[in-house]
Amino acid sequence: MSDNTENLQNDVHDADVTSELPKPVLPEDLPEVGTARETVFTRIRRHPAVTAGIGAAIVAVLGLGIAFGMPSKPTSSMAKPAQNAAISQVSTKKAAKQKISLAIEADGWADGDGEFGYAIVDADGKEVAKGEADPAKGASVKLAQGAYALNITSIPTAKDGKTTWIVPKAVDFTVFGKDSKVTVKLAKVDMTDDAAVAAALDKLPEAEKKAAQELIAAKKENPSASTVSAPVSKPSAAAVKKAESQASAKPASSSASNKGESGSASKPSSNSFNKTDGGSSKPSGSSSSSSTKKDDSKPSSGNSGASTGSDNSGSSSTDSSTTKPAEPEKVWAVVTPAWDEQVYHPAVTHTETQKIKVGVQYQTEDGNLFDNEDDASYYAFTNGMGYSCLPKYETQTVTVTDQEAWTETIHHDAVYGWVEK
Repeated sequence: MSDNTENLQNDVHDADVTSELPKPVLPEDLPEVGTARETVFTRIRRHPAVTAGIGAAIVAVLGLGIAFGMPSKPTSSMAKPAQNAAISQVSTKKAAKQKISLAIEADGWADGDGEFGYAIVDADGKEVAKGEADPAKGASVKLAQGAYALNITSIPTAKDGKTTWIVPKAVDFTVFGKDSKVTVKLAKVDMTDDAAVAAALDKLPEAEKKAAQELIAAKKENPSASTVSAPVSKPSAAAVKKAESQASAKPASSSASNKGESGSASKPSSNSFNKTDGGSSKPSGSSSSSSTKKDDSKPSSGNSGASTGSDNSGSSSTDSSTTKPAEPEKVWAVVTPAWDEQVYHPAVTHTETQKIKVGVQYQTEDGNLFDNEDDASYYAFTNGMGYSCLPKYETQTVTVTDQEAWTETIHHDAVYGWVEK
């Protein structure tokens, strides 16, 4: 038994342990480039650029993983109210456009007499709408709130070839609150009657008078001429002022309302609840509390001091500087009541020369004229001839009425707006 143990120990000490370990790979033992034993990793090691590219790709993947793993930054609580306000403003602008019906009243116009051109100009002098319409159908446009002027830009010649219409003055109107109607009236004139044309032109303002003269002169040469030479007019200062006063009565925008709501949620006002030292809360405007505080020397703003027992009705200086007065309550009501305007239109007349019968006269066969029949009879008898009776005319200037004087009633709808209750 002892002999076997000794032999085993000798075998352990004499064994060549290193012969069983794998031989390390030295640089000189690596395969040459292009040999069959060359591996992929060997090729990668021999190309530093490839090694650098693989490292950059690994760094990029790690960076994306970290970025996706981090929590996203929360959106501000004011983002949604701001977006809602912007959407509300866009919707309000789209909804603010009102339908305006255009009515053309041309005296004596009939089907087939042609269409009238029109242009609508805003307070900045910009042409916002234009087109053609006849008195039978009219036209309609959609306009935003503001002041405008309706101009007639072309006037046709009637089917008879001699009747046309006088260039009217631009009609001012405002758009606010609801759909409405605008009417322009035109008086007819016979282009072949110079006296009638002159009488009609004398009643026009200088700009319209000049435009009407040029148009009638052009129509006499070419009946199809229709363009009004006068430049389009902007609305008057009175119309612009009226539109501004209507706009000032408009309620505050929804964005301001949203801002007020979000502000009240994020920052309490002076009337919000104040936290006491004991951890409970109570309104700042409440009466003195019977509960005992840890520090009675610093009562809440607007509360009476528990240590003195007196009622402090006044607020602190901080509250008085931040508190805003409450806005008066407003309601949608009539700003300007509906009313009827009476416009007097004088008669349209012209003068002309006519032959008027004033009596009779007597003419003998030799051509002599006598106002008295006895004288004509004596002369004819004495000379042995006859005589005849003829009508006697005189040339006179007379006034002819083309259109009787009349009174027009223009109805103005009520104007609505926000007023204090």
